Amino acid sequence: VYPTEESRPDYICIDKGCQVFATAVANGSWDIWKKTTRFIVDAYHYINHRVLDYLCQKFCNPSPGDGSAPNLVVLAYDKNGRAYLKRAFNTQVCEQLNAWLGGYQSILKCMTPGNFNWFLHTMLFYRTKYVLHKQEMKKSEEDEEENLGLDEEAQDAEDN
Repeated sequence: VYPTEESRPDYICIDKGCQVFATAVANGSWDIWKKTTRFIVDAYHYINHRVLDYLCQKFCNPSPGDGSAPNLVVLAYDKNGRAYLKRAFNTQVCEQLNAWLGGYQSILKCMTPGNFNWFLHTMLFYRTKYVLHKQEMKKSEEDEEENLGLDEEAQDAEDN
């Protein structure tokens, strides 16, 4: 899918990314990828693996605090003004997106790289529109419920 170093992403968030990483190390392909890309795992996967799986702990951390991946960690402040490091990337969204894309696996694996990229970008475009529309509808419903509650309170005040 990524024939040149320039075409490779900086990060790949993938379910069981530590297994993909271990396979790449074992078969020697990691030597090619390590210059350009880092495999990261979902935050919950990392929490469950970090104690027992050294490779996952060392190389697939979705929010390393050692400065090795500054795009994955941002400085934030708690309510008392104290600084702390926070994940800049929502890996749960990746999990959900990967699960959704899994439904297209049989179609995608048969495509040429150009068709794959076009199809994937098109599907992501429409998925984004769908998710944003769904969020807008939810917000509208919440706003409507709040307005209904306020109207009831105003009516109760007038009646008394």
